[in-house]
Amino acid sequence: MSNPLVQGLIDRFQDPADTGVLTDCATGRTVTARQFWDDSRQVALRLRRMGIVRGDRVAVTMPAGEVFAHLIYGCFIIGAVPAFVDAGTSREVLARCVEELDPALWVSAAPVPGHTTHTPDRFDVRHDVPSGEEPPEPEPAHPDDTVLLLYTSGTTGLPKGVPWTCSQLASYLRVQRQSYERFGVRSEFAFFPHLGIKAIAMGRRAVIPDLAQTQPALLPIADAVRQMSAYGCDYVFASPVFWQRLTAYCADAGVPAPPVKVGATAGAAVNQEMLAGLARVMPQARLYVPYASTEALMPITLIDAETLADLTERGTKQGRGVPLGRAVDTRVAVIDSAATELRHVTDADFLAPGRIGELVVSGPRVTTEYFRRPALTEYAKLRHTEDGSLWHRMGDVGYLDEDSVVWFLCRKKHVVDTEFGRVYPDQQEQLYNHHLGVYASAVVAAEGASRVFLILPESSSGRVKQEDVVPVAERFSLPVPTLLFYPGPLPSDRRHNSKIDREELLVWATGREGA
Repeated sequence: MSNPLVQGLIDRFQDPADTGVLTDCATGRTVTARQFWDDSRQVALRLRRMGIVRGDRVAVTMPAGEVFAHLIYGCFIIGAVPAFVDAGTSREVLARCVEELDPALWVSAAPVPGHTTHTPDRFDVRHDVPSGEEPPEPEPAHPDDTVLLLYTSGTTGLPKGVPWTCSQLASYLRVQRQSYERFGVRSEFAFFPHLGIKAIAMGRRAVIPDLAQTQPALLPIADAVRQMSAYGCDYVFASPVFWQRLTAYCADAGVPAPPVKVGATAGAAVNQEMLAGLARVMPQARLYVPYASTEALMPITLIDAETLADLTERGTKQGRGVPLGRAVDTRVAVIDSAATELRHVTDADFLAPGRIGELVVSGPRVTTEYFRRPALTEYAKLRHTEDGSLWHRMGDVGYLDEDSVVWFLCRKKHVVDTEFGRVYPDQQEQLYNHHLGVYASAVVAAEGASRVFLILPESSSGRVKQEDVVPVAERFSLPVPTLLFYPGPLPSDRRHNSKIDREELLVWATGREGA
C-alpha cells in the first residue's frame, strides 16, 4: 500500500473537479491540489538534497500554514517521519522531547540554544524557479510503517511520542468520511495542525487559521469567528472552551455564528448545557462528541448532542457519569483499575456491564507503542492471549452499561480514596455543575483525607453559597465538600484548556489559611 495521506492527495490532483486543498488565512491564498502536490514534491527534493532519507525523523516546531503543510507532505513523499512536538511547551521540555526523538532534522520557527535548527523559510518553495532536477516520486509504504509521530500534551509528565502507522491512518480517514460525508463537508477549519494535514487527504479543503494565540482560552475569538465565516468551516473540531467562548461572543456581540455544518468537541468531560448553548447560536450545525486520545485515533466512541442530552437527563444528573456513546469500529472493555501488573488479558479479565474499572480499547486505530518508552509500552499495551488482539489502557475510569454505552467517571490518576469512600471527581463535578448552574468546577481531595473541596472559579462567587452545596451532596450521598472560589479561571492543560489541573488546585486549597 501507499501512505494513505499521500494517496489521498494524489487522488485529488487527478480529479479535474477538485478546486482547492488548503486555504492559509494568513495570506488568503487557496492552493489547488496540483499546486500543492508540485510544491510538496519540491520540498521533498530539498529534503533529499539535505540528506534526509526514508525512515529519518524530522522534528517540526513551527506554526501551521502552507509552508508547514508542504514540509509535512514533503516528508511523506520521501518516507521521512515528521514529528509534531507542541511548540507551546517549555523550552526545557521541548529540548528533552527532541533529544529523545534524535531527529535527522529539526525545523523550528525560533532558535533553540544548544541545538541545530533550520528555519521554515528554507522550505518555502512557492516562488522558486524549478531547478530542472526531477523531484522524488512517493516512496512505497507497508501497512505497519510509521507515517508520523505525534506527542501527547504532557499532562501526565514528559510528553510521549506516539507513532501513527499507515493502516491506523487509513482506518481514521475511512471512519471520518463515513461519519460525516452525508453532511456535505467540504472544508475543515483546523485548529490543530495534524487535523489540517489529514483533512487534505480526506477530500476537504483545510483552512489554516491565522491567530496570534492558539490556546482555546486565550485565542482572539473575534478573529477566529471572522476567519471561519470568511474562509470556510464546514467541519470544526475544537476544545469545549472554544465553543463556550464562541457561543458567548456571538450572543453578546450580536454577531452571526459561522456556518458550521458539523461541530465536534472533546478533550474533557463535555457539559450538555454548553452544547445546548452552542445549538442556539448554530442551529444548523450537527454537534458530536468523539472519544479518543493521541494513542487511539478518533473516534473510539461517538455521541451526538441529542443523545448526550437525553443520557445527561437520565444518567449524568443522577450521578452516573458522562456518556461517551457506543464504540465505532473498535472494541471497548473495562478491566480492574488495580490490575497494574496485568500485561496480558483474556475475556475473563473484562468486567461485566455496570462494574467500574479502567477503560481499555482495541481496534484498527489503536496505536501499538510509545516511541522509545519500552516500560510505558509494556504497561499500556495488553495482548489478548486468545485472539492476539492488542488493547490499550486509556487511563480513564468508567463502565459499560447494558446497552453498550460507555460512561466516563474520571481520569484514573484522579481517583481518590477518602475517609468517606472513593471519589470520582468528574462524576461529582458534573452533578454540581448541573444542579448549581455553573459551567466549571473541580472536586479535589488528598488521599485518605477527611475533607473534600469543591472549587469554583471566582466568576461564580456570589451566585453559589455553601448552603447551596449541602442539599446536592446529601441528595446523592456524597461527602459535603468545603466550597472555595479560585481567583481566576480554573488552571488547565495548554492544549485544550479543558483538563482541570486538580493537583495544582489541591495544593492551593490545602494551603489556604483555615482550610
